[in-house]
Amino acid sequence: MSIHVTDENKVPLSGNFSLAVVDSKDVNVDTTSTIISTLLLSSELRGYIEAPMSYLQRDNKKSSAALDILLMTQGWRRYDIPNLLKERPTKNLKYPVELSEEVTGKAEGIFSALKEGNISLLALQDSVIGSSFTKPDKEGKFIFKNLEYPERTKYIIQANTKNGSRKVFLEIDTLSHFPSFAILAIMGREQPILKDTSLSNENKKYATDDGMKMHDLAEVTVTAKRKSLITTDSPYYSVMSSMVITAKDIQNWHLLTVYDLLRRISGVTVSGTEVRYRGNTPMLLLDNIPTEGFDYDMLMVDDIQDVFVSPGTSMGAIFGSRGANGAIVINTKKGFVQTNKISSNIKYVKAFGYQQSVQFYSPVYGTDQEKNNGKPDYRTTIYWNPNVQIGADGTVNLSFYAADTPSKYVVLLEGVSQYGHLIHQSEKEISITSEQRGE
Repeated sequence: MSIHVTDENKVPLSGNFSLAVVDSKDVNVDTTSTIISTLLLSSELRGYIEAPMSYLQRDNKKSSAALDILLMTQGWRRYDIPNLLKERPTKNLKYPVELSEEVTGKAEGIFSALKEGNISLLALQDSVIGSSFTKPDKEGKFIFKNLEYPERTKYIIQANTKNGSRKVFLEIDTLSHFPSFAILAIMGREQPILKDTSLSNENKKYATDDGMKMHDLAEVTVTAKRKSLITTDSPYYSVMSSMVITAKDIQNWHLLTVYDLLRRISGVTVSGTEVRYRGNTPMLLLDNIPTEGFDYDMLMVDDIQDVFVSPGTSMGAIFGSRGANGAIVINTKKGFVQTNKISSNIKYVKAFGYQQSVQFYSPVYGTDQEKNNGKPDYRTTIYWNPNVQIGADGTVNLSFYAADTPSKYVVLLEGVSQYGHLIHQSEKEISITSEQRGE
């Protein structure tokens, strides 16, 4: 498939675009919200806007009139129109513009702030992927700017005096994360209805992928010796606590990380490095000591003696609101706090980081064996590429494989040109017949 992008004067445009090819019989294309309506309307106005693209129709008097009413009703989100008309734009922002991640803190010597010294930052994943250096001001405050590293990156920050002494006390400001929010239900909106063809294809896909793997087994009887669940000396264990996982269990299960261990506990979920218990963030009791902001990556799974979870009904009575979401109790063999004490001039910080891109799966039939494998292809999203780079000639060539069902594919192209043109196209269709299936 060849894509050619031009402006209204037929001049080729280069830029960055996203491309999706979907089966029109199974997927309803959203024409009410696009990159144009999001950047020019929805993101600029207060409240929810129903079908924002209906206000941006070309050569449509009703659409223009409705847009005027909408703007007068909803009002601008960020702009002070009266002052703008008087050429007095707002200059003092309540919050600074975030261009990248920053780490700030303060370094103090033995008797006063660290006025002269050296502060370094190492960015780590499996190895060192970056470093930065800075100097503190007269009050000992420092800042690392332009930190652009992927998620799950850790920072090691170290401060030394001018002469290289480690007698420095380092404090790091808490990194701000995006607050959690609840998605409110919008009344009056119609719920999407799955098409019959979509349900039929899903049933076929299940029968192909999963149905062939199902086997009826003969009846078996499972027996086991009952053993006591109380295998910990922790004072925080109660009858309401979960099953205790011991060092012997860890060895038998061949667990590699603490996250693998926590996933074994009922009610605990792990997403990346975020640990939750029944949907909430629990407190951590490490060797029976409450620990705030602990990085589980710093704990070796082989050093753990036992671990269990106590619910909020038990921990709330002891720790109040801190234990309302329950607590993960981890006891180590030799004592983590005593054996892993970090120097006062070194701090570990977990970076927020940017999300790394994940490649969209697309089948490849490079050989005759792959083409004739007999497994049907019932995909509804035929192709998706969020990063299509179009060069100076405004043209890009792409290839992909069609699914097995004859249909009509809709091509959706959105993006921004090098000159700032907002581009959206969703009218192009590709007809696929039984004779044309393939690349």
